[in-house]
Amino acid sequence: MSIRTFKRMLSKERILWICLLFLGVTYLRQAEVLEPRQTNLRKRGEPGPQRQIPITSRADHPVKVFAQNARADFFKMIDRQSRTYTEAVAEYRRRYSRDPPPGFRKWYEYAKKHNSVIIDDYDMINENMAPYWNMTPRQVRALLDRGSRGPALFNVSVNSGIMAMSGDHYIGKEFISTLSDIAKDLPDFQILLNPMDEPRVVPVEDADLSSVSWLDHARRSSWNVATAPCKSEPSDDQDTAADTLSSASPAIETFGLPFVTDAKGSKDICKHPEYRSAHGLFISPCSFSYTNQPVPIFSASAPATFGDILYPSQWYYRFQDRDRDRNDVPWEFKWAGLYWAGSTTGGCSTEATADELAENGQRQRFVALANGMSKKPATFLADVNGRIQTYQSSDVFSQLYDAKFTSINQCDGPNCERATRLFGASKHEEEKLTYQARFLMDMDGNAFSGRFYRFLASNSLPFKMTILREWHDERLVPWYHYVPISLSMDELPETLRYLALTKEGDTVARGIAQAGKEWHDKILRREDATIYIYRLLLEFARVQSETRDGTVGGL
Repeated sequence: MSIRTFKRMLSKERILWICLLFLGVTYLRQAEVLEPRQTNLRKRGEPGPQRQIPITSRADHPVKVFAQNARADFFKMIDRQSRTYTEAVAEYRRRYSRDPPPGFRKWYEYAKKHNSVIIDDYDMINENMAPYWNMTPRQVRALLDRGSRGPALFNVSVNSGIMAMSGDHYIGKEFISTLSDIAKDLPDFQILLNPMDEPRVVPVEDADLSSVSWLDHARRSSWNVATAPCKSEPSDDQDTAADTLSSASPAIETFGLPFVTDAKGSKDICKHPEYRSAHGLFISPCSFSYTNQPVPIFSASAPATFGDILYPSQWYYRFQDRDRDRNDVPWEFKWAGLYWAGSTTGGCSTEATADELAENGQRQRFVALANGMSKKPATFLADVNGRIQTYQSSDVFSQLYDAKFTSINQCDGPNCERATRLFGASKHEEEKLTYQARFLMDMDGNAFSGRFYRFLASNSLPFKMTILREWHDERLVPWYHYVPISLSMDELPETLRYLALTKEGDTVARGIAQAGKEWHDKILRREDATIYIYRLLLEFARVQSETRDGTVGGL
């Protein structure tokens, strides 16, 4: 063999080894995306490093179990819906011990015509109407009249199919446009519409119904005001399938992490005194004009103790069509991380509240956690010899987060500068960047987040953190349509680690994202909002009517 031939063979071997090395590195980089990487996680009390073992079937991860149970609860909800008008009337009578309101048949026909999947689950409407069944129709109308003189309210009415509103606000205009298709079939009514972010009604026992007074509690702690109704609230709340995981399921071990297993309970501020310093609405709301009289005011969202009547906000639909499909990409092409960019809305930063809001505001705490600014170590789970154990680490897998403030606002001059120094302020980012991530954080600002429906409609998976109730709560199933996150966020690092860095978690996450997208297209359409408002107005018109008791006309 010649020297030249030998060198040629050696060169080929070198090329082969280089190719193998490249393939190996590529494989390891891909494995890092789907498999837990070696970390410095420590078991409590142990100084040395521990190898993190993927969760196995012998010790299922709580998130996997939540998703399985939520799927079962979802199909129970679907299966129990009435298929005929006769069934719908019977189910209404069973649930509420009264006949449906006049006009119910036309509502049912409208709902079926527009392919409504939900026919029976409107317990929130019944709950909103409950206080007015304890009054006379005359008292309800008097409260409407006296309340209409309050600050920042719009009067919307229908008389003989003719719609009218006071003022010139886009919320009122969009509400009116929602009624255009059904106004001719609506009974005469009058409502008060709240255009403010914050809710307006804090009902208390033995409130004087002969007058309506308004109080202002802006830019300071509102906790005592918001929890004033707690002592009078009943303790036997009845949850629906969309609120909590199946009660028939055995208790799920959460290993001390506050996974949300009861969405309704997680929003009950009476049961969570720790919320006092964890949400901007309670720390220092920018505006908070309220009444203790049970004035029937329609608002888009509210904590559980408030008495506002909840309705579908048209804000969700203003930009939805603009974003869908144009900016989205398939799951497999998305970055396996959690994205959020937004402003510091969700509380007003004053000299008295700036420090508390910077440290404890819901958005500030999330940005701090995602950027490694939090002083509290994160808790993770690992399967060791078939048993899940907890580990703590100051490393929250920061490579899995992209969270930033793009606007520092709702603050006084010096406090804005202080917040900018603490968190920084990035440039505004294009909407299309949002959908490059597999996981999208959605959380309260001053009120509900208007991004939620867009996130559900995408190929990404929404993580939802909220203490506010909305009309859609009964028809969205946590862990099947989205991932609920507690206000403390203590379980967030482990939830994201599991869903983003394990093959099993990736499968679970992709399934929830797909289910949420498909369900969004069936029950959160504009038509569904109209169907809900239609039924809500039938019920509200009835409590104002002198002939409300025992009426079955129009069934």
